[in-house]
Amino acid sequence: MITPSEPGRWSLEAGDYSIAQLRLPAPHLFIQEASVYLFSAGDEHLLVDAGPYQDPSWPSLVEQLAERGVRPADIGTVLLTHAHADHYGSSQRLQATGARVLLHRLDLAFYQGRHGDKAAYRERVFAWLGTQGVPLDERRSWVEAPTKWGSGPELRPDRLLDGGEELSIGPLRLRVEWTPGHTPGHLIAWEPRHNVVLLGDHVLPTASPNIGIDQDFPGNPLPAYLDSLRRLGSIP
Repeated sequence: MITPSEPGRWSLEAGDYSIAQLRLPAPHLFIQEASVYLFSAGDEHLLVDAGPYQDPSWPSLVEQLAERGVRPADIGTVLLTHAHADHYGSSQRLQATGARVLLHRLDLAFYQGRHGDKAAYRERVFAWLGTQGVPLDERRSWVEAPTKWGSGPELRPDRLLDGGEELSIGPLRLRVEWTPGHTPGHLIAWEPRHNVVLLGDHVLPTASPNIGIDQDFPGNPLPAYLDSLRRLGSIP
């Protein structure tokens, strides 16, 4: 059964494997924290999401892994739910110690559109905001604001997913499902043996996730998001 490991954190000990929530301080985020999830089976370990790149998130991740007898070098696979920096930020650090990083192929395109050529992306944003009726001065101030663009390590996944895959960690079988909406390639992870679903930003506890229109992915993402919710509802 799922049990609180301390206030605000939970873990599941299933005999031959375990799942633990690691909550990372992230004062640069409006929610002030980020969570990653550690799956362990013997000496095999998988993380769902990597947490932010900025301190103190990374030192906290290393410390909480150590509390469970795990080093960053012991992580074999990192499954990213989506390509937002608070979820992928530390993935390159884990790759440097040997982990494989998995991401949906649409979210790699989503990431590359923003970070491959930032100047070209700003130009596209500027033009697109004009088509949405944003006044010229507001468009200019928005695209010139340095806080909009940030910096950090490059996202370079080792394997691209489509959804529907099954990942194995010892006896554990983790099913990956595509749930577009928050991003085009958002993924959730379902552990059917104990019916644990890790939702990324597909469903949030106290707020609605942002389902935003995007100049690089034309069309309305809301129908796909609602369809994702209906499919999620079919999980027992």
